[in-house]
Amino acid sequence: MSYAVRMEAGQRSARGQFRWFFGLVRVKLPGKPSRTKKADKPPDKDKPKTRSKPSRHSPLAALSVEGFIGHLLRLVRRLLAGLHIHHLDIRGRLGLGDPADTGLAWALVGPISVLLDAPGVTQVDIQPDFSQEVLDFSSNGRVRVVPLEYLTVMIRFMVSPTTFRAIRAMRS
Repeated sequence: MSYAVRMEAGQRSARGQFRWFFGLVRVKLPGKPSRTKKADKPPDKDKPKTRSKPSRHSPLAALSVEGFIGHLLRLVRRLLAGLHIHHLDIRGRLGLGDPADTGLAWALVGPISVLLDAPGVTQVDIQPDFSQEVLDFSSNGRVRVVPLEYLTVMIRFMVSPTTFRAIRAMRS
């Protein structure tokens, strides 16, 4: 699967191509440029604010089941292992307007960008912009996914006793 994503102030665009069966089947993924709509909808002043009823089944109850967090982390690790990155290029600028806020965001994004940068496979170049509010990212890459690998991982996760215990805990 090949893709290219571009985000600029108020506009984003995406292109993609899905190739299957050793490149014999190719499908271009739709990706029309679109404008982000931030202030198109005026706030409703006439509607009274009501609280939604809490769900009877809480997903957080699953986290209290012994061994479920480790089981969930193994699922994430196996799903990421099935993602074969041939090439990944991420470039961008991040600015939040206030230099202090940009610094806090950069404290989170900076180390992650360094960890993702692997010579020969990925190139990550994200720069902080302390002078203006900007979100300008572009990315392109080539990723290979084998659906059968994901299917076996998901089946193993769903039929495990730990998952059944977590579902039972959510329903009670």
